[in-house]
Amino acid sequence: MKQPSMPDTIHEKKKELRSAFRKLRTSVSETDKQLLDIALCDNIINSQEFKKAKTVLCYFPYGSEPNILPIAEKALSDGKQVAFPITDKGNSKMSFHTLSSLDNTVTGAYGIKEPHKSAPLTKSDTDTLCIVPALAYDSNGNRLGYGGGYYDRFLSEFVGFSILAIYSFLYTDTLPTDSFDIKVDKIITEKGAFDI
Repeated sequence: MKQPSMPDTIHEKKKELRSAFRKLRTSVSETDKQLLDIALCDNIINSQEFKKAKTVLCYFPYGSEPNILPIAEKALSDGKQVAFPITDKGNSKMSFHTLSSLDNTVTGAYGIKEPHKSAPLTKSDTDTLCIVPALAYDSNGNRLGYGGGYYDRFLSEFVGFSILAIYSFLYTDTLPTDSFDIKVDKIITEKGAFDI
């Protein structure tokens, strides 16, 4: 697949890359996406980081994002604490709240499922695994998010282990980065894991 070219400023580069990688990701057929999702979830579930985690921070997939809900279901069945983000658009922040069932949700900011505001706030520690979404990644552990900075702000204070869950074809050699962009600790695709 042809990779997007790089324009001038960091902001412009990111904007162009977001558009190009979003189109690339949505071009995958539903059948192929399901196969990619199964392999990606299996690779995360079989990782040492997932096995040793006591708490797993997930996300509800939106649009063509990888469906990582089987990871949340496995974590719940293993007796792990599972939490999902609630976004606060006014403060451009997010916090993770515990769910005991994936059905106990509301539609939140940006039309994405979230826990009810009354769901308990999850406190992260070194035994916490955060599964992070993105539109693209590079070999240095950089990720291209959606531009809101929610995960960058969260990860800047996160003391646990972060894994980027992403399809392998959403790779580019080098992503443009700003000083506030936070790298993940590991990248896992449907093809395997890449330590940073």
